[in-house]
Amino acid sequence: MCDIHPVRLLQQPSQFQTNSDEDNIMTTVFIGGSRSITRLNDTIRSRVDNIMHQRFAIVIGDADGADKAVQSYLAEKAYRNVVVYCMGNDCRHNVGSWPAEQIYADNQVKDFAYYTTKWSVK
Repeated sequence: MCDIHPVRLLQQPSQFQTNSDEDNIMTTVFIGGSRSITRLNDTIRSRVDNIMHQRFAIVIGDADGADKAVQSYLAEKAYRNVVVYCMGNDCRHNVGSWPAEQIYADNQVKDFAYYTTKWSVK
């Protein structure tokens, strides 16, 4: 399963473009899912299309599976309002060569806890 979650940011990162709505509210969407997903179904593609149509910023990880599949779809659509979160100096996947947010962990053992550190950063 691939999950799409709206995220409201308290501060606007410089990489994101603002939406031009009446309230000047910036909307960011986090997209992530299982590493076992290699293709997006029509429902997920439609939801991502809707996100792009609204020009929302997209935050995504750099893992195999859903992250890479959604990145490939975004790159295919030439969508630029994306930031890839990755661990350490190198992203495992950044298909669209988007800005990357590198996160560093105290634990250098590359296990599940290491890679999920990026989602606990504020």
